[in-house]
Amino acid sequence: MVCYKIARTTLGQMFAMKCVWWNFFINICLMVVFSTLAHGKVYSLKLTKTKEYSFQEVFMKGQVKLKRQRDNMRGNPGNGYSIDIEVGTPGQKLNVLVDTGSSNFAIASAPNPLISTFYKFNESSTYVPSNKEIKIEYTEGKWNGVLGKDVINLPTGPEESFTAHIASILESENFFINGSYWQGILGLGYKEIARPDSSVEPFFDSLVRQTNIDDIFAIQLCGIEDVKNATRLVTSGSLTMGGIDTSLIPDPGKIYYTPLRKKWFYEVVITNMKVDNESLGLDCKEYNNDKTIVDSGTTSLRLPEKVLTEVVKEIKAKADPEFLKEDQIPEDFWTREFILCRENQGSQEIWNYFPSLTISLQGMSAGEEFELLIPPRQYLRLVESGDTGGKCYKFGMAPSVSGTVLGVTVMEGFYVVFDRENGQIGFAASTCAKSQCLDGEPCNEKAPAITGVLHTDATDCAFTRYSNSSDAMAIVGYIMLAICILCFTPLILMYLHLKWRQYCMNSNKYRHMNDESISGSIENEEME
Repeated sequence: MVCYKIARTTLGQMFAMKCVWWNFFINICLMVVFSTLAHGKVYSLKLTKTKEYSFQEVFMKGQVKLKRQRDNMRGNPGNGYSIDIEVGTPGQKLNVLVDTGSSNFAIASAPNPLISTFYKFNESSTYVPSNKEIKIEYTEGKWNGVLGKDVINLPTGPEESFTAHIASILESENFFINGSYWQGILGLGYKEIARPDSSVEPFFDSLVRQTNIDDIFAIQLCGIEDVKNATRLVTSGSLTMGGIDTSLIPDPGKIYYTPLRKKWFYEVVITNMKVDNESLGLDCKEYNNDKTIVDSGTTSLRLPEKVLTEVVKEIKAKADPEFLKEDQIPEDFWTREFILCRENQGSQEIWNYFPSLTISLQGMSAGEEFELLIPPRQYLRLVESGDTGGKCYKFGMAPSVSGTVLGVTVMEGFYVVFDRENGQIGFAASTCAKSQCLDGEPCNEKAPAITGVLHTDATDCAFTRYSNSSDAMAIVGYIMLAICILCFTPLILMYLHLKWRQYCMNSNKYRHMNDESISGSIENEEME
């Protein structure tokens, strides 16, 4: 009987100790929560300053190395620009489309009547399969294949080999183009848009990581070469990886930068558009609906339908009335279903009869912008004339359902710098901007130009993605739930703390009463 009472006393003491530990735990929780509410964080991250490029630094780091990358792209009108590449061991030479609007490196790996050669991965001793299938569909065209890795060498790029993910195209539909130079596509975008998911490291990420070149590349698209006596139109350009080739810029000190809004596509923000220096007068959000990207893999300037309608209306209104009167342009020309061919136009190019287009981009500071002047010879695309004997043109703009695309039509006028390390896209005048005339003489028309830095009131032009969708409501719901949890957690902990203290106090009181009762019982037993 005495042993049983002593045991009960020991349990009571243990229970009291348990209450003390629970009080300590709850107090710690309250301190953490209140610290979060008071300071907004419970941990800190070390911030590192991103590297800024100076022209002197880039020049000193190796203009000689960048020189081998000049004039390393070729193509023909409408089929994009491509670059030579060697894949595997021993190296298999292929030509791939340079595409800043995607993130997969994909090459033909099976015979196709539209291409001259393909990658034979079973003949490469360094090929490593991943046993993962991949399928990609575009607005027009699709392909499917398998993923793997192999050694890459760029004959006119950085002088080091590296290993990259490769999508081997086994089947395709409306993807390869008859008469084009390329047998694959070189996606230079970010991993977020890589397929089948972001675990596939993009080509340029692999190149930077393994060769330690700077995380920057630049593109100069020079358009049509001087082909006065040639039977086929040929385009050329330069892809510079790891730096800025200042020899391709007339004034290296004038590169105007616009911030990347998000690192997936190369997304930027348009603040205004003008025809013949007169604003379209639209809400600037219309220009960026649903996004605006810089994409070397798209030939046209693609615009949201509402914007394109206004641009075409203004071009028609400001074109030379004498030209329109004598040579009426069919409506199908503006929808790209009709090619405009002119014979015996003498020394006057068709470009001289049309107005220029201006695209304003957001500057690096709030309230700033700069303007890209797109002359008519950029958006009136010269194409092969066939048997007409004259010069034929195609309208270089098209409607888009997925936002504005600044494609080759815009990029051919400028030297475009993709400064990934600092999250910005730069535009500069290009040394080849005046080499696109076909008569061998300097262009008399207005050349592509940049004006900046200008001040603007259009500071809120970016499109808010998913603003009217159920996804947005779900995000708002999660945020509200997090706020509620954050607000009510301290109250709940305080309430539990209070209840637990009351419980512990009652337990202690009950234990003391039991101890007194036990003591009295022991005394009575001793007296007896």
